[in-house]
Amino acid sequence: MESMMRDCFDVGKTTHNRVTYETGGNLKKMYDFVMENAHRYVDRQIGEGAEDPYGIGDSAKIAAKVVTGAQSRLDDANPDKPFYVWASRILVAAYNDGEFPIEPEKVIFPDTVPMFKKVKEAGRLVCVMTSFSQPFTEILFGMPLTGNQILTDLVDEYYTADNMGDKNLPETFADLWTVTEGGIHAIFDDKPLVCRSAWEGLRSEGGSANIYLVDRRRNCPGDELGKLEKMGIRRITTFDEVVD
Repeated sequence: MESMMRDCFDVGKTTHNRVTYETGGNLKKMYDFVMENAHRYVDRQIGEGAEDPYGIGDSAKIAAKVVTGAQSRLDDANPDKPFYVWASRILVAAYNDGEFPIEPEKVIFPDTVPMFKKVKEAGRLVCVMTSFSQPFTEILFGMPLTGNQILTDLVDEYYTADNMGDKNLPETFADLWTVTEGGIHAIFDDKPLVCRSAWEGLRSEGGSANIYLVDRRRNCPGDELGKLEKMGIRRITTFDEVVD
């Protein structure tokens, strides 16, 4: 039986806009919150017995690595998987505590729902593939839209930090190709490194897919775009530019 085909979507700056919050009359980014509150939340969660993916165990040292990771995200770099595990834990706890509210109309890009519907109408699965944890992803996709619709109603599969490897590494995409029995039609991500890893990982298994760099702010440098184009990776600024 032929495998079902799927389109795999990253979350941040792909399906969802930057998550921001207001403090002291200033608008700040999500990773500002992680950086400023890392010590408090890491200490609390280590005290509650949370497992440390860094393998350090010392809350102060863990928090210091989380702060470094958050700063690298603010600088548009891409830290490793353990950072995203801890960042997700901090954001979920803060959201549940009421310290980090998220408003869906300010977060979900307006072309996300139409794109998901287009994929499903074409008979393919909508797959969310993110470095965030499953609980934080459920918050981002479980918020109500207009009427009674919830974004998660349009999602068929989730690959998150809880059941997937590091997206910076080609072997993560090689594993995805194997797990889905080659059922990957397209991959959408905002990071050039992840796009390259996807290309390399699929090719290592004899596979291929339509890979899109989602560059909504047109920030990708020209030399980087040139490298991606030579690999057949296409830059789009909105989902309206997807033609297949």
